Amino acid sequence: MPSGKRSSVSPLKKKSPRGESHATAPHTGRPRSELARAALLETAYNMMKKHSLGEITTQGIAAKAGVSTATVYRWWDTKEALLVDAFLDVKSQNVQMAQSGSPLHRLREYFIAGGKFLQGEHGLVAARVLGAIQDDAKLREHFTERFYVPDLSEMMEVAKQAVDAGELPSKTDLSLFLDMPLGMCLARTLLRREPIRWQDSAAAFDIAVAGATSYWG
Repeated sequence: MPSGKRSSVSPLKKKSPRGESHATAPHTGRPRSELARAALLETAYNMMKKHSLGEITTQGIAAKAGVSTATVYRWWDTKEALLVDAFLDVKSQNVQMAQSGSPLHRLREYFIAGGKFLQGEHGLVAARVLGAIQDDAKLREHFTERFYVPDLSEMMEVAKQAVDAGELPSKTDLSLFLDMPLGMCLARTLLRREPIRWQDSAAAFDIAVAGATSYWG
């Protein structure tokens, strides 16, 4: 006959013969929402490889990523914000400022990494983004806020460190100094639609350093 005594083992966590609990292991993968966000960024970037930014729609990105437009708007208010973040996501994976070493060397390596990034299809996407911001105020606002200002601020800070370390003359106009190698990239990418070689980025930076030393030294 049943004794009426309740088992001390929970029906949800039955013990194995060794006394180990069979409780469900916690999920260690990426949350579903993060996977959807990553899919949207990747899809948006891949679409920019093949289409002008004006041809891309929020609905089209969502459909190709396999999510709803509501999912898109969970993170981005506009298509422009998503496209800029997609570009920024890929750029940040390929171009990063070193956190140690000579400031001038770190800056040079950063420009070289940028030159390598702008080769091939990444350069095509960059050209499309830079061209589109001339006529699209929303895109220009997001690009400036999310990419240009933070990127320039980081380069400016390292350039100041180069001045403090005596690697650049104290009177160097740092904005003009940084504009020289950046200008080469823009001329090649936008005006002549020519591929950028990392050697060109290195040469442009070295010329800027030589010019700064000669003019402000």
